Amino acid sequence: MMFFRHIKTGHIYRLLAHATYETSARAVEGVVVYCPLDIEHAVYVREERDFEMTFEMVTSKDNARLNL
Repeated sequence: MMFFRHIKTGHIYRLLAHATYETSARAVEGVVVYCPLDIEHAVYVREERDFEMTFEMVTSKDNARLNL
């Protein structure tokens, strides 16, 4: 499992999947599917580029400190 921290809020999210979003008009390559740790029934989708600019990966040191 991979965890990410929202840069502005500090909230932790779990990465669920990488996917491709397509519509009949155009294809948007690379989206990320993720959920907050405290509300697992909430699922979000964000373009990969935007996700990478908004979140940072939680390191193994952070995992131990956060009990992940």
